[in-house]
Amino acid sequence: MNTKAFIIEFSVVFMITFIIASIVSLGWNYFSEGIAECSWGTAFQFALIFGILCPMIYMMRSNR
Repeated sequence: MNTKAFIIEFSVVFMITFIIASIVSLGWNYFSEGIAECSWGTAFQFALIFGILCPMIYMMRSNR
């Protein structure tokens, strides 16, 4: 996997994870505390971690 493919894969995984983590955070806070508030920091951290790790794991598996 070259750099361009890694950046594209990172961007796709980052955006999907960020959206899903934001929705889950919003729902969790709404149902547990009664306030519809999103935890942007947590969503960003999850997106960053998964955005880096998922393409790296895919790259390592394809090199075998």
